[in-house]
Amino acid sequence: MATDTEKVAREFKEEIKYKYGVNQKVYFRFNVQHRLEQIGLEEWEEMDRTKGATQDYLKECWSKVEACASQLHKPNGT
Repeated sequence: MATDTEKVAREFKEEIKYKYGVNQKVYFRFNVQHRLEQIGLEEWEEMDRTKGATQDYLKECWSKVEACASQLHKPNGT
């Protein structure tokens, strides 16, 4: 299932890039993968590990989070 969603996400990103250009500010995908590869959705006991990986991910891509928030607040820079 994860492979299918990744494939669809890549295809969609290419479509958006083709339509709006490489530096588009329309499509943002946030996807924590590092350190979570072996954790299934039913493994709620791993919540601390999931939380830590998510916090690390957000620190790494904070500028992308800010760009997304900016677009939500003022779409197209208006």
